[in-house]
Amino acid sequence: NHGLLPYRGEDESMYLVRLQEGLTHPFGQVSNGIWSQGNPPPGLQQAGMETLLGAAFSWTGINASFLALIVTLLITPLILVLSTHLFRRAGVPFGWACVASVLFFIAIGYARRYPHPAWSLPATMTALLLLWRWWEEGTYARAIFAGIALGLLTYVYLWSWTFAWAFAGLLCVAGLIGYRVSPRCNFKSMIVLWIAALVAATPFILAMVSASASPLFAEA
Repeated sequence: NHGLLPYRGEDESMYLVRLQEGLTHPFGQVSNGIWSQGNPPPGLQQAGMETLLGAAFSWTGINASFLALIVTLLITPLILVLSTHLFRRAGVPFGWACVASVLFFIAIGYARRYPHPAWSLPATMTALLLLWRWWEEGTYARAIFAGIALGLLTYVYLWSWTFAWAFAGLLCVAGLIGYRVSPRCNFKSMIVLWIAALVAATPFILAMVSASASPLFAEA
């Protein structure tokens, strides 16, 4: 009776099914929502965002299509603010940073990838900003916060966390060879960063180790 919103991207139907599964069965099996009966094969992604959104809004009776539209509208200003902040951290003047953020947002629209990576962009940008602060200050506290953000990204979207982890790895390599590294951003703080990331990602890692034993893992 609510009608259907058209699929706007190649993968959107898959994410909507995951979100609907989260709404129907809060904190249930969401990583591969297309399997509605029996024991579903494990999925490569944990679908943490869809799980949390489903659990948070399951009581409302709203369907996945309209919840996806609401989430997309809510993250729009957040993406613009965070991307502007990233450009400003890179030394871009405020006016040009705003223009670049708008152009970046338009590019996302043309890519037609609304659930992901669009939904995961705020989490990814937050992780990058925390990494930037750690790079500049090198304190253990900054390393812990940045590491936790890296670890939590593993539950959101494959390409988001792999990009952020690769970026963190490049920063560490640059630090080890002494390229523009803060005197306090030393080897010990790098160890703290990766320990925090691995601890936060431990449930994800264990789930993937367990899932890899399934004969259907390669197809999931």
